[in-house]
This record gives sequence, C-alpha cells and structure tokens, in this order.
Amino acid sequence: MSRHSDTRAVSVTVSYAITLGITAILISLLLLSAGNLLEDQRQQATRAQLQNVGGQFAQEIHYVDELDDGLNGSANATVSATLPGDISGIPYSVEIKPYQISDGTRTEAMLYLNSTGSPDVDVRIPLGNETAVVPADEESVSLETGRIDVRVCRGTGPAYPDDGQLIVFRGSCP
Repeated sequence: MSRHSDTRAVSVTVSYAITLGITAILISLLLLSAGNLLEDQRQQATRAQLQNVGGQFAQEIHYVDELDDGLNGSANATVSATLPGDISGIPYSVEIKPYQISDGTRTEAMLYLNSTGSPDVDVRIPLGNETAVVPADEESVSLETGRIDVRVCRGTGPAYPDDGQLIVFRGSCP
C-alpha cells in the first residue's frame, strides 16, 4: 500500500491566510494615515486660531499707539483687550520680545504665541508700532490670558526708552 500525501486543500488554506494578512496590513495603514491626517488638521486649526488671536491683540496694541499719538501727550491712552484662556481646549502662552539683529540692536517687537499642549504650535506676529512695548531693562514681557489693559505711559527711568514712552500690559505705569 502506498501512501500518497493529500495536498488538495492546502492551496485554499494558504490563500485564505495570505488574504487575511494583506487585509490586516491594509487596514493598519489606513488607520495610521487617518490618524496622521487628523493630527495635521488639528495643528493647522490651532495655528490659524493662534494667528487670529495674535492678530487681534496686535491690532489692539497698534490702536492704543495710534490713540496716544492723537492725544498729543495730553493723557495716557488705555485700551482693554481680552485673550481667550485656551485655543480649542489647548492652553497657550503669550510673550512679547524685541526682535534683535545680529549686533544686539533692539528693533521692532514681535508677539509670540505658543500652544503649550498637543499639538505644539508656535506663531510669531510683528507688532510694527512706534512706541516701545518691552521695557528697556527687560528682555521680554510674558502675558497671562484673560483681560489685559494696554496703556501708553510716559516717564523716565531704567524701564523707559530714550523717547520716554512705553506701552505696558500689567498694572500701572512704572
């Protein structure tokens, strides 16, 4: 009696296993791509909202600078602005720094907004105003979100630049 190996059903089993493997790989790739797409969309939405909030705040700073020019030094100009506490549920920080060129000269100030959660997004907005926004004796100004009084102050001392005008964001004039 001879024994023959029976291989008739092997091709169906192997074909089924290969089909399951390929299907599993394709579904995994699809899920991975969808996750990356959602993360990219969230990052773009956060960037757009930070630019919107920063642009509005930059306009308020520019407005108080223009308002002060219209008062011709007869009074201190003050404008109240509100920064939302979060952007799409993500906390963020706000900082104003003078832009410095390579020789260390301070020039136009920049408004920096940074989401402190995920996704991590940084936005930089030039202020373009004439009045200094960072005290001469400080490197930067960090702001808390919420209501902020933006005011132009006049004076002398280590905080004031040469022209004696300074825009402040917290408390009273130095």
